[in-house]
Amino acid sequence: MSRKALNAGAISLGSLVLSQGIRFAGNIFLAKLLAPSAFGVVAIVNMTIVGVNLFSDLGLRQLIIQRKDHLTAEYLNGIWTIQVIRGVGIFGIVLICSLLLFLLQSFGYLTSSA
Repeated sequence: MSRKALNAGAISLGSLVLSQGIRFAGNIFLAKLLAPSAFGVVAIVNMTIVGVNLFSDLGLRQLIIQRKDHLTAEYLNGIWTIQVIRGVGIFGIVLICSLLLFLLQSFGYLTSSA
């Protein structure tokens, strides 16, 4: 295996570990700060956000890394535009779902147990 691949793998692993560590510390802080029911809501929201991001990942970051020798301004602008469209689409889908849940709760089809 080449030295570049090992360095890239180490950097990727290190950033993942650091990201998870920061997320864990934030969760501990929120657990102390929030009431248990509110912390449960935060956990559900975070799980939903991570799930939507994982489900809608297009692999554009990996594409940029693999084609770093062939990058042009037009290419990067196109990828940026795709990411913006993806973000707006995710926002729209999540907004519609949240409005649907709100309406279901308003009409009594969903109740909170708290």
